[in-house]
Amino acid sequence: MSISEKMLITFSFQKISSYSQTFGILNKHLLSDDIKFNDVVAWDDKSLERFSQNQNKPNFLLQNQYQLKDYCQPIELCQQNQTCINSFNNYLLQQNYMDDNIQYKKAQFASWSSSMYIDWGDLASAQKEYLIKMNLQQTFWQSYVINQKYDFIQSVRIYTARQSDGLYYQILSENYLLVFSLSQNTYYGGPFACVKRNGRYPEYAFTSTDQFYGFLYQNQNLKICGNSTSPCSCPYFNQKRLLPLDWRCRPWYQEANDTFYIQFSQPYIDFGMKTVASTSTFKIVKSQKNTYSIQDELNYQQDAVQAMDLNLQNIQTRFLQNFEDDEYSYLVSTNPSKNSTDYTPLIMAHPSMNI
Repeated sequence: MSISEKMLITFSFQKISSYSQTFGILNKHLLSDDIKFNDVVAWDDKSLERFSQNQNKPNFLLQNQYQLKDYCQPIELCQQNQTCINSFNNYLLQQNYMDDNIQYKKAQFASWSSSMYIDWGDLASAQKEYLIKMNLQQTFWQSYVINQKYDFIQSVRIYTARQSDGLYYQILSENYLLVFSLSQNTYYGGPFACVKRNGRYPEYAFTSTDQFYGFLYQNQNLKICGNSTSPCSCPYFNQKRLLPLDWRCRPWYQEANDTFYIQFSQPYIDFGMKTVASTSTFKIVKSQKNTYSIQDELNYQQDAVQAMDLNLQNIQTRFLQNFEDDEYSYLVSTNPSKNSTDYTPLIMAHPSMNI
């Protein structure tokens, strides 16, 4: 690979780092309450009312990733266009949302989720205020998404998870009810699809952990990971929860605690994109803590983690195009963090091998 190619890759990662740090610091101010709720909202009554496509007061555009009633609403604009219907759930189409009216409407929404809550009305007022403040980022990030169209490395998902309650906020619309392994299981209310049943979109079967076994001692893939005498490695799997996925158990979240500010994860295969990807994380520590040095912040547990999933397809393609006999390249996962509870080292690609 030529020097210019290597410089292009280096500068691309530096650009990602710059964006990650800029928005990570904004996240830090939002989480630390340096930016107040009343400084963000512009509507007079400061209502925390949840916005829906069917309501008349669009103060904020937030939808839960385990509800279909808001997520699926734009599909009705497809009418009988089967191509439109078939591509509706393609998350990556939102990267160019200005080219399509349906994807534009989807891209106006940000997503939120939690292992303990599905409905907006179940959140405490402080949690609602936090998510509404976080949604201030949607405007800035959308500009970034549009302007990265010709970048060598592109961010395809941008999200933040909070330590105190596991609340997850993501730029753009994505629904996990449609893709998880439980999506076709009638026990959980499935099969789930953007098709109405009896005039309504399907809903998750449970609203409380008292109604079922609550995924106790199971990981996000519904696999048994422990029991009362030998608990799961991630503590959040050792308690009943409404939904199986707790973001604080994900490798990118746990490994971020070992860093100061920014790190890039080991490469992995993203099944949604069907390509090699990496995750850039930014460790967020509340500003009111007495932080005097980089080492102080490194030693604190994170209060939240901001992350960006990066599509490395262009790097993979250039590696293959520039392969020479005297040079080889590969993507291999690094050693796991001491905090990671869900990770297996793996070689992803090696151009000199027929794999």
